[in-house]
Amino acid sequence: MIKNNLVRQIGNVVYDNLPKITVFGGIVGVTYATVKMCQKTRQLDDVLAPHKAEIEEIKMEEEVDKKALTKAYASTVLDVSKLYAAPVTVYAVSTTSIVFGFLKLDKRYRSALDTVDALTIGLAEYRERVREYTGEEVERDLYYGIKHDKITVEEEDENGKKKKVKKEISVADLDAIESIPYSRHFDDSIYVTDNEDYNMNMILTTQNYVNEIWEKRGDGIMTLNEVYRELGLPPCDIGQDVGWYFDKEDPYKCKIDFGAFKVPYVGGETIADYLETRKIIICPNVQGSIRDKFATGLVKGGKSK
Repeated sequence: MIKNNLVRQIGNVVYDNLPKITVFGGIVGVTYATVKMCQKTRQLDDVLAPHKAEIEEIKMEEEVDKKALTKAYASTVLDVSKLYAAPVTVYAVSTTSIVFGFLKLDKRYRSALDTVDALTIGLAEYRERVREYTGEEVERDLYYGIKHDKITVEEEDENGKKKKVKKEISVADLDAIESIPYSRHFDDSIYVTDNEDYNMNMILTTQNYVNEIWEKRGDGIMTLNEVYRELGLPPCDIGQDVGWYFDKEDPYKCKIDFGAFKVPYVGGETIADYLETRKIIICPNVQGSIRDKFATGLVKGGKSK
């Protein structure tokens, strides 16, 4: 029983890492085959020498025996083939192994993208149903983990007298916000400034610009990394394979929304710091995988070229 479990575990590990194993093994094989072919090439003159002598001898006869000449050439090709047979075979098998590994990785990656696509669409549909039932503000608070609370702060009136005033603030769960897919802090942007109002205006202006060029594009595709680049944010690994695709037949549903908002009060910081500055979070409304759209040459209206 223990032996069977051990074999099963080893099999699972090998299967999970099969693409890496085949690619790495293929690279090692290609390297080995190349070295061996170089070594065999140094022996090529010794292999060809007797055949060259035989061919020259046949050609020097008054009447060239074509049958014997053909046989001599065939024998030369056969011996050269034998010389390189082993390294060429290793090279062919190794190349096949590398190709197999990449195809396997691509298949798994496509499956992962399909899963991401299904989850993204499902989440968007679910949020829409919740939005219809509770309203947009309530749905947004639920999605971002934002709660509302009342606090008492001291403020100075026109006469310089301090008085206590109750204010309603929003309390954020920063972990919940940062766990939202594709969310980014605008503080990571190369365009960030100390003026939060300027930052927000810049984000909204960029959003309008991105939507305009997206609609005018021939392929109707916008990647997540392109949006990050326009905002001065670093790209992500999956950002070239997810994004938005424009449908001319239903343009009102097609809008790139950066989902930018100022982070509410986070427990632990002082109220003064909260009222003075509020960081901006970007949460783009990615439609899903666009890799197949590139492959099929999708254009406006969902038609292929």
